[in-house]
Amino acid sequence: DYDSILSEFDRFAAKGVADAVGYGYQIGDMVWGKVKSHPWWPGIIYNEAFASPTVRRSKREGHVLVAFFGDSSYGWFDLSEVVPFEVNFAEKSSQTSSRAFTIAVEEAVDELSRRRSLGLACRCRNEFNFWPSNVKDYFVVDVGAYEPGVYSLNQINKARESFRPREMLSFVKRLALTSMNDKEFAIDFIKNKASVLACRKAMFEEFDDTYAQAFGTAPERPPRPTAPMAMDPSKVCFICFASCSNCRILHCGHNGIGKAADVCYMA
Repeated sequence: DYDSILSEFDRFAAKGVADAVGYGYQIGDMVWGKVKSHPWWPGIIYNEAFASPTVRRSKREGHVLVAFFGDSSYGWFDLSEVVPFEVNFAEKSSQTSSRAFTIAVEEAVDELSRRRSLGLACRCRNEFNFWPSNVKDYFVVDVGAYEPGVYSLNQINKARESFRPREMLSFVKRLALTSMNDKEFAIDFIKNKASVLACRKAMFEEFDDTYAQAFGTAPERPPRPTAPMAMDPSKVCFICFASCSNCRILHCGHNGIGKAADVCYMA
């Protein structure tokens, strides 16, 4: 039953299921990858279990699959050919002002923000917030203000552990005393902002009727979920991890029936 599923989830999340792939990386880590003459591009070390047969057939021994943001591409990389996302964000995110690159960085920032919200997701307001996918140790998660995503138990556990209440409060106090500037796009600002918004959503009223009351209209309250989210991981966008039917930008080429039009820089 559902409670036993959640008990299993909590047990694995507390244990922290390892997805290590070497060089200190794990499946699901955000990275920058370099391909030929292209700039360093933001991506995710992707679990092959969610990839299409076409992608899996192109596997290179000793390499990991990296799915890139923004341009629907992927590649098999030696881990010496990628660098961590966060510590290299300031340098890599300003390489070029091209539209394609800017979109990719924006999508990567959205995913980073969603992962901060992931750490505050719970069953308090939605008992179907976590639901097992058909890939072992992966859950479909309703991540608050973001599209639902598919995350491993290890990723969920790391997101929970990354929440620092004192750090968040200190950020809010500093923000109240300083003006907004180019720091708005600094990696710490992005993460702390996402944490504040996620915390606010988790702690405040579920439905805010203030706006509707001010305009004299009836407040609209969406119905609570009565069943698990219907998301087939075979139809999950391997770039943003949202359901392909909900993904507003066609990243990976899924057409809604699980068929992918894969794009590979390495071909």
